[in-house]
Amino acid sequence: MLPIQRLEELMAIMKLPQRPMPKFSGGTCIEYWEFKHAFQRHIGEAPIPYALKLETLLSAYTGRAKKSLRACLQIEDPRAGYKQAVAFLEERYGNKQAYVQELIGMVVRGLAVRTDDIKGLEELADDLEIE
Repeated sequence: MLPIQRLEELMAIMKLPQRPMPKFSGGTCIEYWEFKHAFQRHIGEAPIPYALKLETLLSAYTGRAKKSLRACLQIEDPRAGYKQAVAFLEERYGNKQAYVQELIGMVVRGLAVRTDDIKGLEELADDLEIE
C-alpha cells in the first residue's frame, strides 16, 4: 500500500493540465516573464514532487544555458535543485528593470493609434497585456 502523501502526489500528477507546456529559449525579458508566470501556474504551484518540477523545467527551457541548468539535477535534494534552477533563470533573465524598459520600448515604438480607432486600441491593449 502506498503512503497517503505518495497517493496525493500521483493524484496531482494526473490532474496536471494536458495542454502544451510553455517553452522558453532564452529570449527577451518579456518572453521570460510570460514563461515564468505560465510555468508557475501550471507546475510551480502544483503539489507534485520537486524532482518532477525540475525535470519539467529542464524540458521547457531550450536556451543556451541548458547545461548549467542540468547541473541542478546533480543536487541531492530535488527541492534544492529545483530552487537553484529557478534562481539561475531568474538571475539570468529576470531583470525587472530590463523588463520595464522593454515594455516602455513597445509603447514608444508602437504604432500611432487614433482615439476613435477601436480595433487599433484593442490591438495595442492586447500587445501591452501583462499577467
